[in-house]
Amino acid sequence: GMITERQKGVGIIRLNRPEKLNALTLDDIHQMSAVLEEWAADEAISWVLLEGEGRAFCAGGDVVALYRYSMETGQFPAPFFRDEFALDRQVHHFPKPVVSLYKGVTMGGGVGLTVNADLRITDETLVWAMPETRLGFMPDVAMGWYLSQLPQADGLYLSLLGGQLDWQDALYYGFADLGIQSEDRAAVRSALLAVEAEGLDYDGLVEQLQAAVAPYRQVPGVGPYRREIAPQAARYFEADHLGVLMEGLQASHEPFATEALAGLLSRSPLAVAMTFLKYFYGKKWTRDETFAVDLHLLAYLWEKEEPLEAIRAAMVDKNYRPSYWRTSFGDLDWPGLHALFSAMPVEG
Repeated sequence: GMITERQKGVGIIRLNRPEKLNALTLDDIHQMSAVLEEWAADEAISWVLLEGEGRAFCAGGDVVALYRYSMETGQFPAPFFRDEFALDRQVHHFPKPVVSLYKGVTMGGGVGLTVNADLRITDETLVWAMPETRLGFMPDVAMGWYLSQLPQADGLYLSLLGGQLDWQDALYYGFADLGIQSEDRAAVRSALLAVEAEGLDYDGLVEQLQAAVAPYRQVPGVGPYRREIAPQAARYFEADHLGVLMEGLQASHEPFATEALAGLLSRSPLAVAMTFLKYFYGKKWTRDETFAVDLHLLAYLWEKEEPLEAIRAAMVDKNYRPSYWRTSFGDLDWPGLHALFSAMPVEG
């Protein structure tokens, strides 16, 4: 589900499964990776544009396909995650500038593609989230690298509960560089494609692309997450232990606390605990190390079948609650989890 084209020395990749909010399949990932490899070597291509057809940029990986793969093979869908992470890394290290022009629903794997680009442009339609814990796994695609840099309450709230951000919040937290109006998107795209790349080095070209968008730049106000949720999250999510955090929520009668606690209790305790620890351990890993770690941690969770149960309940049967979980919050093996994180092989 993607269209690749060249226009005036620009390589354009447009995700094209609008009816599925451009969810990524393994074929998409392979196709995108192959074309990027070709364009990296092609002197006629000066930079790359990533965009999505329809209302969304990308809702993330096609998790139902991952579920089916696991049910058929009895295995962790390693090829999908490994190749998805390799693609994100390819975007991050690409020898030419990459611009992501994204909008609408941008979650999970969609965030992975946008956040690693050189110039990240979004608009007021953006609905940004890393909702993985709802499906029994953790924010991956090395997003933990960014989340671990955030103030603790924000990093934990956004990763544990999959909190949504609008375009203003995404700019504030560093997940986007420029905000525009959706009605200007076509004009912005034309302005970018009109940039004369001849004779410019990498940094010079990024500067020219930024300059082309500058006239359309919207000055963000304070987004709803930062205005309404962040101050409340700061009161509960500063705890150093998950048990303490949950006790604090439990002791409060505020609607925010009740809702946050219900959210945590509806998720896989193991996925919640691992996501909690990952915020702290993640502070010492580089972005490339985070990709390597993500693969190991996901394989561990998959082995415990937490994601399978959550995906089945939410997206396959869609009719009843997961028969969660092998682990309850009370019997989490914290020493074992600390040992798992401490032993993470960090060479990418």
